[in-house]
Amino acid sequence: MKRPRKSGEKQTLNSILSNYDLYLMIIPFLVLIIIFRYVPMGGLVMAFQNYNLVQGLAKSPFVGLRHFSEMFSDKGFQSALKNTLVINFWKYLTYTPSPLILAIMIYEIPFQKYKRVVQTISYFPYFLSWIIVFGILMNLLNIQDGIVNQIMQVLGGEPVAFMISKKHFVTIIVISDIWKYVGFESIIYLAALTAIDPQLYEAARIDGAGKMTQIFRITLPSISGTFFIMFILSMGRILDAGHEQIIAMYSRPVYEVADVLTTYVYRTGIVNMRYSYASAMGLFTSLVGLIMVCASNYVSRKYSASSIW
Repeated sequence: MKRPRKSGEKQTLNSILSNYDLYLMIIPFLVLIIIFRYVPMGGLVMAFQNYNLVQGLAKSPFVGLRHFSEMFSDKGFQSALKNTLVINFWKYLTYTPSPLILAIMIYEIPFQKYKRVVQTISYFPYFLSWIIVFGILMNLLNIQDGIVNQIMQVLGGEPVAFMISKKHFVTIIVISDIWKYVGFESIIYLAALTAIDPQLYEAARIDGAGKMTQIFRITLPSISGTFFIMFILSMGRILDAGHEQIIAMYSRPVYEVADVLTTYVYRTGIVNMRYSYASAMGLFTSLVGLIMVCASNYVSRKYSASSIW
């Protein structure tokens, strides 16, 4: 006679009790997340108030959607939104496949020692701050003694002020972003690649499939789920063009193409002390990110087997 199946609630309780030490280890991190991620959300009410430091959140007058109405008619906001979308378009177009391509290239290296060296070199830029990256770029692109300009002059060209050039600034932002993050993010794809059954490649080789055929018929389909998950998560940052990166690199000559939403919020809210207006822009950015994540997750779940929920 079969024993009756335990209810889902009882199974969950037994799992928690049997692994109580692991759940206790999670508590400090949950507390930190609640304090630094969820508690500050109470300040979003500022977006609907004419916030005053003296009166505080409780007594500042409520103004409804006035700041949002002002935001969409603000030329500075419109320019920052356009720049954000342009920079992120190029970042998504070039960066999204880059970690995948790098991971496949590293995975296909047959020599383990050489593979470890390549991995270490590709990961290293992730641990550099944007200030250090900016210093490296200045040494490379400085109009007076930068290596790139010196090479251009030797070849008969004219020196270019890359860091204050509207024509080149977005390209520098995109390339430096790829250089800094591509190696670290490739770790996720490398982990997915190691989970592929080696027998699939052996069977393909027996059937006469070349390396490129194996990549397109075995490797890419096997890790497509990981790619879609990473893409869905990245959609939440569609209006975040990289605050630290832009702050470290931009200057007044390139404001026209480099001033993005996060830098505009910083100048408006912190420098000009327009806290309510900056909160409204921040809330708008977060809502757009949430909508994009939900929409991309729905599309991915509908047309593939991969989704976050």
